Amino acid sequence: MLSAGAGALVPRTGAEWGWASVQRRDDGSPGAGAAPGAWPPRPATGAAGEGRGPGELGRPFRVLFVCTGNICRSPMAEWLCLTELRGQLGPAASGFALASAGTHALVDEPMHPHAVRALAELGVKAAGSFGRQLDAGAVDRADLVLCATREHRSEVLTENPRALRRTFTLREFHRATAGLDPAQLDGRDAQAAMRSLVEQAAARRGWTAAGPQTDDDLGDPYGAPLEAFRVCASLIREALAGPVSLVAAAAGKRGPVT
Repeated sequence: MLSAGAGALVPRTGAEWGWASVQRRDDGSPGAGAAPGAWPPRPATGAAGEGRGPGELGRPFRVLFVCTGNICRSPMAEWLCLTELRGQLGPAASGFALASAGTHALVDEPMHPHAVRALAELGVKAAGSFGRQLDAGAVDRADLVLCATREHRSEVLTENPRALRRTFTLREFHRATAGLDPAQLDGRDAQAAMRSLVEQAAARRGWTAAGPQTDDDLGDPYGAPLEAFRVCASLIREALAGPVSLVAAAAGKRGPVT
């Protein structure tokens, strides 16, 4: 279930609430004192660029990842997305902010050790992620919501039906954007390219080729051996690499963050 409001949130251990900007720090974690995963709602009276709805200029493009407990699939997706953005967009990755949450979160629990190891084997050093309950306000503030399964997507949309055109499963988003030409996207900058990619995905959702519906889901590795986490991480990376490549090509941005 979604928490009804900001007052129901349990502060995560060791970090402030707020979207985590995709920026490199000396310890490798993103953004101004918060590990990836710290997320809103922030008050509308916050700093310049805060408190505005999805798609508005003057603030980072926000991506929210959703699973059940927020200790396996969604934090792995958050870290893998951070890595893809840095690797493919270079300094332009700073125009994005990431967060993750769970529909039935294991609040304040650290990322599952198998998830941490699976990421490490892919060259991603993850630290500082703790489970937090999904809040309806976070969905309202996100420009793109990527869910682990169709069930999570349905839960999000039951509470936030207006988020339909920006809410997908991870694998559905990959499928809906596969085959697009970067020239079809707004190439003014990486954020504009990602916004137009979301619009294209929403328009193509109903007619892009699909196999069995379960192909749009990521199975839950919780309670399974390490190999299940490896498979899940590999599927997540595959689902993210294509869309980020399209954005990079459209905006002409390549290379690592310095």
